[in-house]
Amino acid sequence: MIGTASSDEKRAFALENGVSEVIDGDPATLPDRVMALTDGRGADLAFDHVGGALFIACLRSLAPFGMAVSYNILAGPPANDVFGELRKLLGRSLAIRTFSIHTIDSDIAQRRGLMEEAIALMAAGKVRAARATRIPLAEARRAHELLDHGNSLGKLVLIP
Repeated sequence: MIGTASSDEKRAFALENGVSEVIDGDPATLPDRVMALTDGRGADLAFDHVGGALFIACLRSLAPFGMAVSYNILAGPPANDVFGELRKLLGRSLAIRTFSIHTIDSDIAQRRGLMEEAIALMAAGKVRAARATRIPLAEARRAHELLDHGNSLGKLVLIP
């Protein structure tokens, strides 16, 4: 599994959470780095929560029949015409998927089932939750600043 990180602290966090290779997420170099790490094949699956230029870099990093999943756009919509990029990469037969957990908001049984499955995986030691940073509620502004500047790891929990 290849991950990206923008600091040494985030690199360590990724490695302790199962990523085997951590590279810089610079969109200009990401495709070349991924191709080098995969012997020119590319990644089968890319998850992008940043958007902007990084989403296009994820597309360019995919192996044939690979898929890019966009689940947020912190940096805004993709920087280039996505369909145009897919046409340039047509020989790879790539796929794009978007994801929102809110898709299943109205299906309580499915949500409960997924939650129970996640809890069972955690109880079996197959998955672990990332550490959380606890911040007093009185410091909510600091929590927002950490989020806004990308300086948080894992979850932020406000404590009353």
